[in-house]
Amino acid sequence: MDICQDCEATGVVAETCIGGTRISTQTPCAPHRCTDEAVPGADVDCEPGQICVVHRSAGGAALSMECVDNPCGSSFIDQDCAEAFMCPDDRLAYPGTDDGGVSVDCYAWPPDCPTSPPEVAEPCPLNGESCVYQDCADYGLIQAQCDEGLWTIYTDACRGGECGSSNFTCEVGEICAITAFSNLVASTAWCAPPPDEPGLVAQGTLVCTYGAGSADITPGIVRTICTCSLWGC
Repeated sequence: MDICQDCEATGVVAETCIGGTRISTQTPCAPHRCTDEAVPGADVDCEPGQICVVHRSAGGAALSMECVDNPCGSSFIDQDCAEAFMCPDDRLAYPGTDDGGVSVDCYAWPPDCPTSPPEVAEPCPLNGESCVYQDCADYGLIQAQCDEGLWTIYTDACRGGECGSSNFTCEVGEICAITAFSNLVASTAWCAPPPDEPGLVAQGTLVCTYGAGSADITPGIVRTICTCSLWGC
């Protein structure tokens, strides 16, 4: 999404790509509030032209809200500016719009995966997190999935296998890396070389610089998927 804010002229203009078509929306600047969750700072509206920033946990829960003057130096508000000036201590920033203004969601860094595979039903800190381990000479492949605060464990052998949807095959020990575009029916896939050291090879929320990431063990191989917009990859 491309966002520009000029309250004296065009207001807030947002452009995005849906199904290969570029869609533009225009909204007059007005008082706005990017969350109604009961967190510090969310009891007042931001002024027209201010940017509403919500700081969130790695799991998405709102922790606080603040209103800031535009620090980007222009009317164009992009992810790089948001991460540098509005979310400097967080992992990801997602610029967006709410009624009458620009909003930015800042997501905290997730907790690190255990360095070695956890045991079944051990406590885990972030629901939905997936930690993938590979040691083809010892235990093969292990995926630890955090469900309701406890680790669920899946295992498989290192065999190599299909990567993506075009009969593309990775060899034993290679990592299948897929980039999927959320606005297009398309993806790319390639085989990354085996890791230098056995053990933890992928943390689901960290496999992608921009957008949503995941990691799992598909039959015989480790697979990572990065889903992002056409302009965010």
